[in-house]
Amino acid sequence: METGNTRTISEAKQEIRLREWSEQIERQQSSGMSVEQWCVENGIKPKTYYSNRTNQQDTKQDLNQPIQSEGATAEKAVSMASGKA
Repeated sequence: METGNTRTISEAKQEIRLREWSEQIERQQSSGMSVEQWCVENGIKPKTYYSNRTNQQDTKQDLNQPIQSEGATAEKAVSMASGKA
């Protein structure tokens, strides 16, 4: 029986990746090093770092958006919240 709290494996993996990158971004920002220097020392390509930082910012913006806007159906609100809109 499926409940409202059921997540797919890919959703769980995405949540873990977002959390891990959030921690990496915090480490870089508190390191006092430039992004490029921090990336070299941590074996991460700067492009990868910037891409994940952008994804983090987009995710935070999505979470701050109202779930249902005027005139939106409940189904549309759910798809917007899950990133499928």
